[in-house]
Amino acid sequence: MRYSKQRTAILDFVRESCSHPTASEVYDGVRTNLPQISLGTVYRNLIQLCEAGMIAAVEVGDGPTRFDRRIDEHQHYRCRSCNKLFDVETPRNSLFTADLESSLPGTLEAYSAMFYGICEACQDRKDDMDSTRERKEPSC
Repeated sequence: MRYSKQRTAILDFVRESCSHPTASEVYDGVRTNLPQISLGTVYRNLIQLCEAGMIAAVEVGDGPTRFDRRIDEHQHYRCRSCNKLFDVETPRNSLFTADLESSLPGTLEAYSAMFYGICEACQDRKDDMDSTRERKEPSC
């Protein structure tokens, strides 16, 4: 892969981000230093960086693709409230792989699982709101 200032800035942005940014978020972040860069350039470079194995794409189903600085085997947890993605460490023989491997028509090289729930920060906000409501409601 040839060097380009734009590609380097995009790669650096993704590698410095812990938030699994979308292409639009990468574009917004890179534009601060490269105001002339286009969204199309960001998309093309993100795809090339994924194909080169330098970053990973994370499909989230009903939302835009996210980009991950980590290319090692790991899974993700998505908060249903704030939509943040969190990395989850899963040992190779954990979850369902040990039972699943025997039923596959070949060898298992990798797998992807997405876990869903409400993150601690959103749960804390919900608990704070619930306790505030409880105090404001008159008792009967």
